[in-house]
Amino acid sequence: MRARSRKKNKKFQQILDEKSADVESATNAVSQVTLELAGIRQKAEFVMENLTRIQGEIRRFDDEREGVLNEAKECESRCGEETSGYR
Repeated sequence: MRARSRKKNKKFQQILDEKSADVESATNAVSQVTLELAGIRQKAEFVMENLTRIQGEIRRFDDEREGVLNEAKECESRCGEETSGYR
């Protein structure tokens, strides 16, 4: 009977060891995925910050371009008025 109990205990210990290894493996996999996810989130935040910055620069350039075009129109208008007396 003792031999039988020892055999059962040994088998249960093997099962426990296998399950413990499975848990450790799953925990490591979760840790790895968590690290990868953190890296992806960090990259996505960086991309979003750059996108926001670039959109701001585009707006500023558009405003500046509008100003230059308006100045050009004003200059053209003034030049037309000034040269109209020469005809």
